[in-house]
Amino acid sequence: MMPAPFANRAAVAALRARMGKRAAPIKLGGTLASAQEALMALVEFDTAGGCWLWAHSLTRSGYGVFRQGGRAHRAHRAAYRIFRGEDPGDLMVCHRCDTPACINPAHLWLGTAADNAADRDAKGRRADVRPPVLWGAANHASKLTPARVQFIRENPDMPAKVLSGMFGVSGNAIGEVRRGGTWR
Repeated sequence: MMPAPFANRAAVAALRARMGKRAAPIKLGGTLASAQEALMALVEFDTAGGCWLWAHSLTRSGYGVFRQGGRAHRAHRAAYRIFRGEDPGDLMVCHRCDTPACINPAHLWLGTAADNAADRDAKGRRADVRPPVLWGAANHASKLTPARVQFIRENPDMPAKVLSGMFGVSGNAIGEVRRGGTWR
């Protein structure tokens, strides 16, 4: 069974239902305290998971976003910078809680793309896992059999057009068998 896209799915869905589509401008103020207050005014607290859920605009993937100075900013990156006092620079701001809308600095950590991918894989949250490619007779859709492949390879002078007509495959398929691209 696949895990939920993020831990607080119902809470974030409720937030999304109450919000508008566009990221409205926010004034974070000139001091650290006023910037923290501005961010906290746009947060709803999830007592179950300890998340501070961004209650403003969200991206399609669920990350908090706001506009300031004509630019869109990710809320979790701004929260990390404001509450931790450290600019993430080129590093990713990753979520321990796996909730994209969360801006709780205790749930955020810095890492590379490889660190984030390793964290995702360790938690079993990879969405694009595909089954292995099945070659030759192991592929249920294969039109060729091992005996036919052997015949194709033993007759390199026979035209691909003739072989393709005999076995009901394309000339390209015959060429791939001969080159070892398929039926390795």
